[in-house]
Amino acid sequence: MPNFLNLSYLKSGNSRQQKAYDVLQNSPILSRLVGYSPLLAGTIPIDIDTETSDLDILCQYSGPSHLFAEFLANLFSDLTEAVVYTKKTNQDRPMESVICRFSAYGFEFEIFGQPISPTEQYGYLHMLSEYRLLAWSEVLTGRAKAREEIRKAKRSGEKTEPAFAKYFGLTGDPYLKLAELADASDEELRAIVTGRAQPTV
Repeated sequence: MPNFLNLSYLKSGNSRQQKAYDVLQNSPILSRLVGYSPLLAGTIPIDIDTETSDLDILCQYSGPSHLFAEFLANLFSDLTEAVVYTKKTNQDRPMESVICRFSAYGFEFEIFGQPISPTEQYGYLHMLSEYRLLAWSEVLTGRAKAREEIRKAKRSGEKTEPAFAKYFGLTGDPYLKLAELADASDEELRAIVTGRAQPTV
């Protein structure tokens, strides 16, 4: 598994991953967020993105959420289309999430802040589970069928987590299930993958 805490893995990836690496290394976006533990997550790092996928950057803020929202609004005030808002997320562990969306350097960006470490946020945990499920699927089948079918589902409008849950036959809330699977053993993930007879996507 790549070390997702270090962007270097993007340098040996596909063309979009390499472009993302160049943008994140050479633009001021990450340096502006350095005090908030920025961490890239989402679909681009694991090559499950579509043409409309954005670069998701997870952050940890402290103090009232509105102060982080104001910080982001001021930080990206030079981008006229930047939008910042706050919402309640994660029903099993409710907290205020601050989201900032904007376009820059040829990418759509989403800055996502919560008052917990990015490595504890669902966005990161989902990415780990999704990467491992795809890796096991390709090891066991010798094909990229899962990746192709999930990407097809995303292009048709389905969200990433429900698409994974549907393809791999995961029951219950897909967002909670994928978060739980971040700590699953290889044996558990292998059983999930081998239990899939035919794709349902």
